[in-house]
Amino acid sequence: MPFALPHKTMVEEHLGGYTIPAGVPVLASVYHAMSKDDSYWSSPEEFDPERFLDENHEKAITRPNQCFLPFATGRRACLGEKLALANLFLITSRVLQRTMRFKWEIDLDATQVKDPKDLMKGDIMRTDFFGPENFHIKLTPLVMQRG
Repeated sequence: MPFALPHKTMVEEHLGGYTIPAGVPVLASVYHAMSKDDSYWSSPEEFDPERFLDENHEKAITRPNQCFLPFATGRRACLGEKLALANLFLITSRVLQRTMRFKWEIDLDATQVKDPKDLMKGDIMRTDFFGPENFHIKLTPLVMQRG
């Protein structure tokens, strides 16, 4: 379970029906902070990459709401967030450029999924922090015909 950096309470706090005395170390669970509550997400249990696009589907949104905290928040947020997001774009672009003459397929036998439409349903998603099951993607070279 991924946790944020340890903190210590400065004064006695009351949280969720519990009393936390002053000076007690506290570990915040990033997984539980990134809520699956439908008041923050439409269809929170479903895989929907479009929720990270603006309304025109032209720009990526790195923070779609206040519950999405992959790099934490505040003064102790990850210093490498901007670098990670820039590298994610560059790596994805490079993979797509290098595989333009390939057909992308999901190897359903290796992925153990019966129907490709099931890949978008929430019931095959793992419930732990790391997200969806590992998908086996098969790249098949396209044969270019000369005209």
